[in-house]
Amino acid sequence: MATAGQLDSLRGEAAKRRVSSGLQAVDITDADRDRFTRVEQMIQAKFSGVEVSANGAGYHIHIRGAESFNSGTEPLLIVDGATMNSVSDLSSVNPKDVVRIEVLKDAAASLYGVRGGNGVIVVTTHRIR
Repeated sequence: MATAGQLDSLRGEAAKRRVSSGLQAVDITDADRDRFTRVEQMIQAKFSGVEVSANGAGYHIHIRGAESFNSGTEPLLIVDGATMNSVSDLSSVNPKDVVRIEVLKDAAASLYGVRGGNGVIVVTTHRIR
């Protein structure tokens, strides 16, 4: 009989296999880490279909969907498995620590339910490895 941890691992692997073209993932190299001063710049340079624009001192990221009166277009942001409050929290992530960035949209983002409706950005740093 499988343990709860093994079942979670199996579910995670099955979910990875179900992800379609709505997933773009980039492993960040040492050269990339030295080239960029912000994680938002990495996202802008590495991902197609993702709009990154300066918004005052921070950045605005738009993956998909139209802005509505009740909710904006800000994607769900997950850094090292923890949900961040907003895209502006990316400023607290040191780009030299980033090892992988994933952008999920459409059906791939549905793994996160309603919260992933505007897309999902998953950032993995050295700290999680």
